[in-house]
Amino acid sequence: MINLGKYNELIKGNYYKKLGKVVNVVGLTIESNGPDAKLSDICRIYLEGRQGNYVLAEVVGFKDGRTILMPFENTVGIGGGCIVENEEQHDVDLRSFARHIALRRSFCIRRGEISLHR
Repeated sequence: MINLGKYNELIKGNYYKKLGKVVNVVGLTIESNGPDAKLSDICRIYLEGRQGNYVLAEVVGFKDGRTILMPFENTVGIGGGCIVENEEQHDVDLRSFARHIALRRSFCIRRGEISLHR
């Protein structure tokens, strides 16, 4: 006799990553349809397909079924149709975030001020 229990467990699992799409940019906030997210989740907003550059953003709210994101970086290049992927991460570690930014851009630090240069 075949044990169906292990197959039933497989059916319950989530084996895909849901993605979202940017539908609106207003000021510094970005609205997207999806992905499934919770407040404070960190998402990647891809500028050119999923292999291209991306901007990290935090989920700051929900409105009319849309996810509201606040980017940590410059919003240049973000527009309708950009892919949004939930990192399913909460509470950004500021040291690792600073390293992430440093790798992507050079920074100057003067008396507690951080200015980013390309």
